[in-house]
Amino acid sequence: MVAGLLLAAATPAAAQGTPGPWRMAASDCTLSYAVNDPEETEVAFSPNALSDEINVDIGSTRALLGDRWYRKLGGAGAAAAVWTQDGRSHIYARLDGEGFARTLAAGSIRVSNVPKGQEFEIPLPGAPVPPEFATCAGAAARDGRGSGEPAVTPPQRRGTPDWFTTDDYPGWARRDQIGGPMRMRVTIASNGRVAGCKVTQSVGDAWLDAYTCDILRRRGRFLPARDAQGRPTLGTYDYDHLWVPLPPYPPPPAIRRP
Repeated sequence: MVAGLLLAAATPAAAQGTPGPWRMAASDCTLSYAVNDPEETEVAFSPNALSDEINVDIGSTRALLGDRWYRKLGGAGAAAAVWTQDGRSHIYARLDGEGFARTLAAGSIRVSNVPKGQEFEIPLPGAPVPPEFATCAGAAARDGRGSGEPAVTPPQRRGTPDWFTTDDYPGWARRDQIGGPMRMRVTIASNGRVAGCKVTQSVGDAWLDAYTCDILRRRGRFLPARDAQGRPTLGTYDYDHLWVPLPPYPPPPAIRRP
């Protein structure tokens, strides 16, 4: 079934709220801004190593989607996910270079959840994107391969982080009692970030597979692979995860009739 979250270019006049100025963090090549609206919306763009894709993270206090939250993203031709963290909903997406350019040219983003009939629009800052973003985004795509030589030392997880929590288990999976082991082969760029994710052992549900890969893309941090001369280079890492279903939701209380 094709699900219904759409992210597309919109009409600036229809967007709600006043966008603040662009903020450029050169240390991790993140371009962001805040919107002066009741939902405290914030938008961040960052490059994806090894490609011209741009990662988009839209954070808001607005409740989004509610049910199965991994959705097909229309308009810009990418995939999107929605999750909740610290009381804020997030839309995470990846736009190709053309989709990112169209979004900037439109000056506003429309987010639509077609099955629920929900829609809202987010304005973009009127000022041009700082040129530093294009420079560091191009460098990220170019330099993500590192030396380009074969890896001798494979990537290693940085520290012993727990990238998954009980709160990550989605409500629809709990309702349907979906869970079990899965394995992903992740591509690690020379900067230690996850640049790709392929499911090699499915949990048995394509939605949960895709959701798990998206968490790894956002949170995964690694020590990069090294070539024979000790230089960072592209590598792969097999990551295992076990989804343990939470207890089923209790049945709704019986309705007493007078």
